[in-house]
Amino acid sequence: MISSTCIAWIPVFNFMRLLKEAPNDFDICLEGFADAIGDLLLTSSSDIVNVKTEISEPPELVVYDFHRTNENSAYSYVTWLKVTCSFEYDLDSYNLGCGNSKFTEVELLYNFAPLELQSLILDAQIISQIAYPGRFRFAKGSIWVLEEKRYQTDALAGLTADTIFSDEITWPEVDVLPMRDLVSWKPLLNLFLKGIPETPIERSISSLTHAIGSGSGELIFFAMQGLEAFYCRGNGDLRKQLSDKTKLFLGPWEDKNNVVGRLYDMRSKFVHGSFNLERWGNNLDSDEKSFKDHFSLYKSKVLAIRMLISTIHKCAKKNLTSVEFDYVMRTDAGD
Repeated sequence: MISSTCIAWIPVFNFMRLLKEAPNDFDICLEGFADAIGDLLLTSSSDIVNVKTEISEPPELVVYDFHRTNENSAYSYVTWLKVTCSFEYDLDSYNLGCGNSKFTEVELLYNFAPLELQSLILDAQIISQIAYPGRFRFAKGSIWVLEEKRYQTDALAGLTADTIFSDEITWPEVDVLPMRDLVSWKPLLNLFLKGIPETPIERSISSLTHAIGSGSGELIFFAMQGLEAFYCRGNGDLRKQLSDKTKLFLGPWEDKNNVVGRLYDMRSKFVHGSFNLERWGNNLDSDEKSFKDHFSLYKSKVLAIRMLISTIHKCAKKNLTSVEFDYVMRTDAGD
């Protein structure tokens, strides 16, 4: 057996401390994230035999690499996670499984092990955004083998805090969910192990991952796609399906207006070209009408992403793998 130990240094930004209205739970959320990484990595790879995650100060070489790879970074707002991951490979079996390849021990130790860890760290970062929405974001980190940097961990802005902590929109309620619970939830684990969704719940989670990676105007498209994947069947009157079923599953709206109708109207304007989308890279001031249009888009994005996260959290809390709607709601939990 060939053994290899990789160390990933993950820089986590804590910008929540700048927002007076944001909950003061960054440390708790980060501890939950660190606690769940080992479960995810050990479940996702048969080559990983041990994982240790801790909040730790990095050595000078890691800090130097951080400043070199992250331009204009607010280092004073960074907290570091250190993930020490041990791999074991059977070289003959590994080569046989790769079509009788002739990989060497050095390639396994210095290339494949840290590359696999890089991919799994990104999975963990994405899942953390679902578990702890708006709490933190990631700068580029690094993965090391025997004091040598092999790969970077990915930067991920994720869902911005104002998407979750909105004064304008408070329905549905969006809370945090322990990431350990998410990692053990079958639909999410299936999606991350296979990469391609197979069920409505998995499709809704997949759409949310695209929203997490987007952060721009198309966020409303991915959020609405996820809502329709979960709540809608067929092509018949999608507005009514989404309106009726979200009220049943998430509870009644606080707003007396048809919030789902507003979402569809905004998405239609955005997708079909009637929305006055400013050019990419625009740095000119907007006029009053343009400001109102973009604020309406912003409110629609906030609402759609809140609805999608709340839906997924409720499914995970009840450990659901399927949900079907007729005149009443049926789930595999017997509700």
